[in-house]
Amino acid sequence: MKLGVVQMRMGWTVRENLKTIVSHVESMRALDALVFPELSLSGFHRNIKQESEPQTIRHAIQVLCKLAFDYKIMLFIGAPLTEGERIFNSYLCIDANGGIAMQWNKVGLTESEAKFFNRGKGRELLNLAQSSITSVICREIDDVEWFLSKVQNQADLILWPSYIGQHSLEQQTQGYYERASLIAKESGAFVVQCNWPHSLNNPNLRGLGGSQIYDDSGQCIYTMPVDKESVCILDLNQGTVEPLKAGLKSLSES
Repeated sequence: MKLGVVQMRMGWTVRENLKTIVSHVESMRALDALVFPELSLSGFHRNIKQESEPQTIRHAIQVLCKLAFDYKIMLFIGAPLTEGERIFNSYLCIDANGGIAMQWNKVGLTESEAKFFNRGKGRELLNLAQSSITSVICREIDDVEWFLSKVQNQADLILWPSYIGQHSLEQQTQGYYERASLIAKESGAFVVQCNWPHSLNNPNLRGLGGSQIYDDSGQCIYTMPVDKESVCILDLNQGTVEPLKAGLKSLSES
């Protein structure tokens, strides 16, 4: 499996983010899968409530389902999903047949998130022919014991969509990466972070991006640029990572 990890530009609206996601999918359609950040459809900002309108989200997901089917590519997308009276910070797998193969709802909400989102339950494994995949969403990485009890050494790939600043590496953030390494080592799985590279609420904030990829021994094998939109390609068979420079033509044409 060749996996594209996309530190994408964040927009204020679903429309803007959908356009950005579609552009990345079209330019990297030769890959097996693409990974996007937490709440990649809506963006992660103070207008999240406005951009969580169910019909708008459903339409955007339908567009991506058709795109996944047309290009036979798997997409991992973050979105606010409404179920009845509840709304979840969700992470979706859209498979190459254009269907939603898995929905992971964030359990480990921050205090501010819990004012809007409902907590999810459990953490299922997505079993594919080649591998088993699951996710640990942003600050859930803090709860190592809970997560490992759910995974039970059955995952081959753990996706870590997030919105984490690295400006305090000596404090909390450094702990996040230590725990990501521990989870990779203890579960024997690759851990692939996909972080937002900037903030809309605070445009002057620095130290975002820098997504890290850990192999199944817990070693960090690649760190993406900080404070910069970026794409890299992880070859899970070879355990290698390479950057994809902006402006390259479609991989399927290269």
